[in-house]
Amino acid sequence: MLARVRFVVVVGAALALLTSPLVAQTWSAEQQAVMAVVEMTWIENDAGWVTSLTHPEMLSWSNSFPMPRNQATTQRWSDHGLESSTALMHSLAPVGIAIRGETAVVHYYSSVSAEDSDGKRETTTTRCTDTLTREGGAWRYLGWFCFDEPSEGN
Repeated sequence: MLARVRFVVVVGAALALLTSPLVAQTWSAEQQAVMAVVEMTWIENDAGWVTSLTHPEMLSWSNSFPMPRNQATTQRWSDHGLESSTALMHSLAPVGIAIRGETAVVHYYSSVSAEDSDGKRETTTTRCTDTLTREGGAWRYLGWFCFDEPSEGN
């Protein structure tokens, strides 16, 4: 009898582990629309998203700069980044998307492979929290915060 109980527990746990990623990745149409905007901001080598996908009053922050950046400063730094490095590829892994009225909060991981002007390649992984607001039916960034995942040995 004890062996049977263990078998049921092990099979139940295995099924829960195998199906939980599937459940976690089931997003509503509205959540998918928000994530599509997030994805557009990560398009390699295109800084045009800053003015088209952010609210004029947006603020962003990261552990790589000491204070929040507004839309104009974010645009300048994005342009500078395109001059000094080339994004090779990226992937995003959403963890949670909460929508309440005209506001959405998205938690996700990003992984970006880039090459600097000296030809050195580096891959960085970050955790991000983005806040978007819907105006006129379109989602636009109001703010975000991303921080680098610690590398091994830290």
